[in-house]
Amino acid sequence: MDCFQVDFDQWFITSLSAELGVGGELWGHYRVLRRRIAWLLGQFSGVKLSANLSPQLYQVMLHLLRPEEDVVVRLAASKALFTIVDSVEFNVDQFLEYLESTIASLFSLLKECKECESKVSMLCRI
Repeated sequence: MDCFQVDFDQWFITSLSAELGVGGELWGHYRVLRRRIAWLLGQFSGVKLSANLSPQLYQVMLHLLRPEEDVVVRLAASKALFTIVDSVEFNVDQFLEYLESTIASLFSLLKECKECESKVSMLCRI
């Protein structure tokens, strides 16, 4: 039996990134999809994503952490980002360019969270 394999790099570049770029009237309806994409990237980035695509991955995560994004999407992106940073393949040098923006976005999200459980879950990952 043949095993089905997905070219995750190609999927990330063509489909997933394009879905995150949807704007206008449809933007609000794509919350669920953006949340799932954040989760998916967190799960598979260390396993299936090429190291040379890491800067694009960090840009996508920063895009999902923007203040105008839904809080649930931002929480999913923060969790995915912590998973990405915790992976064995994580390269600090590639991430340094995004460090300041990431810290600012995460701190902003932490301040916006109203639920104690959300704050504790973010702080426990740090």
